[in-house]
Amino acid sequence: MARKLFISILGASVYETCRYVQGNFHSTETRFIQQATLELIGKKEPWTEQDRICILLTDRAQHSNWDKAIAERIDSHTKANIPYEGLESTLQRMGLPTQVAPIPIPDGKNEEEMWKIFQTAFDLMEEGDEVYFDLTHSFRYLSMLILVLGNYAKFLKNVHIAHISYGNYEARTDMGAPIVDLLPLTMLQDWTFAAADFLQNGYVEKMSELASNSIKILQRNEATRTEANKRLADFVSSLKSLVDERQTCRGMHISEGDTLDDLRVRSEKIEAIVIKPLEPIIKKVVATMPVPGDSLTNCLHAAQWCYDNHLYQQAVTILQEGVVTFFCERHGIRKDNEAKRGIVNSAFVIKFKVLPPALWTVKDADKEKLIEMLHDVLIEQPIVYQTFDTLSKVRNDYNHSGYRSNPKPLKTKSIKDDIAKALNNFSICLTREYEEQANQRSTFVNLSNHPSDKWDETQLTAARQYGEIKDLPFPDISADLDNKKLGKLAEKTLGKIYQTAYPAREVTIHIMGEMTFTFRLVEKLKAAGIRCVASTSERVVQELSDGKKVVQFSFVRFREY
Repeated sequence: MARKLFISILGASVYETCRYVQGNFHSTETRFIQQATLELIGKKEPWTEQDRICILLTDRAQHSNWDKAIAERIDSHTKANIPYEGLESTLQRMGLPTQVAPIPIPDGKNEEEMWKIFQTAFDLMEEGDEVYFDLTHSFRYLSMLILVLGNYAKFLKNVHIAHISYGNYEARTDMGAPIVDLLPLTMLQDWTFAAADFLQNGYVEKMSELASNSIKILQRNEATRTEANKRLADFVSSLKSLVDERQTCRGMHISEGDTLDDLRVRSEKIEAIVIKPLEPIIKKVVATMPVPGDSLTNCLHAAQWCYDNHLYQQAVTILQEGVVTFFCERHGIRKDNEAKRGIVNSAFVIKFKVLPPALWTVKDADKEKLIEMLHDVLIEQPIVYQTFDTLSKVRNDYNHSGYRSNPKPLKTKSIKDDIAKALNNFSICLTREYEEQANQRSTFVNLSNHPSDKWDETQLTAARQYGEIKDLPFPDISADLDNKKLGKLAEKTLGKIYQTAYPAREVTIHIMGEMTFTFRLVEKLKAAGIRCVASTSERVVQELSDGKKVVQFSFVRFREY
């Protein structure tokens, strides 16, 4: 069991006798708030031999209010001598089994003395202590110092702040003077830090710890015991479950969205919290929670959250498996059928690598479903299958911790950029709007040095039969380019074609230009199943009267490569 450590500052004023109260507690008649507070704490949990009571006092406070030799003092109102017993004797009469120690401190008149008081109080604490503060006579800045000290010690010595109070003698009534519970102030500070830690870094552990510890403290006290506090604890418990799912890539739970739905329900049940300023903090946490949607939406949200909180491996895993789940559901495959999920992955590999049927590595029984997927308008979109392949490379690099030579390990920035781009691409492309646009659109890309606005009506009419005309300038091919550079230029141009042509159900490329480059590009396009055409024309020669000839070329038709 943790040691209880009581720390209080003793003042130098003449204190009058009264009873102190909190809830159903009434102290004995006393001059010293320390006695009343020790009685209050002891009623909840008896003091033991291992506990310690520390009274911080200046030289003046020691002579005025501590020493056993004090017999009388001058009443501040009547100016007459009155019987007076110091706190040392008062605490001895309580008969506590606990060690009581006076701790000298300076007056705190300057910064050096302030830090000396801070260090003195900090040195009193031991690892894991349960600390009880009385701030009644904390003159000047000492109340703030004690609050800061508490957080400092929680971090360095793992102490638990169990009690902070103030005896408000000025607010006394016939019932007595109230002992004001200040613990909610430090709780609010803890919750603020914990909420910020979640919002900025995705760490829910501090909130979970507060839900299981500080709310228990509130529930122990009749004055602060409410159903709303329990509901807050339930909300945090659900939040932790949601974070755990994402940190451990529990795809089935994430895609179903049950925990997210439970969290939204619990957030709506949070009512007035005893610590009133805590309400907007919790609301800010709630505001970050997305509304549950379909499996893809839930996975996209989870992957984005992981990315935003630097959980990049979880982000790429959840995102890619979420996309596979999307296509499983789209084609009637159970999302928990591991073997059949492989059909989706095969479809993406075939599309990206342009594999002929002879190189397909799927079972005969799965080929019909594979072909169905290969004709899925979304899987046909280059941005979709290229993005999926990029994620595969990132995921594989992660799983092998970069221990690869071919291809080389990815750079940190590349990993982050690739995941961010994939999140954006899939958020845009795996939507009904994008699919409708693709289904309705056929594109004819004119890759040549002859813009379509210069064509005659015959050629324009023929081109429109293939779809919407889009112009793309043919690249300038230098005679000095070697095969390697020519290949790179072909890949770059292929990317531009995809950007220009898609989304579309059907794409035709009109390509006319330098022959070796055209050959390379047509090979790639045809391998990807994209129609490539050239324009054909007739050579019309007209002889003039002066013997000169005028040669004109008249468009006839488009012919496939």
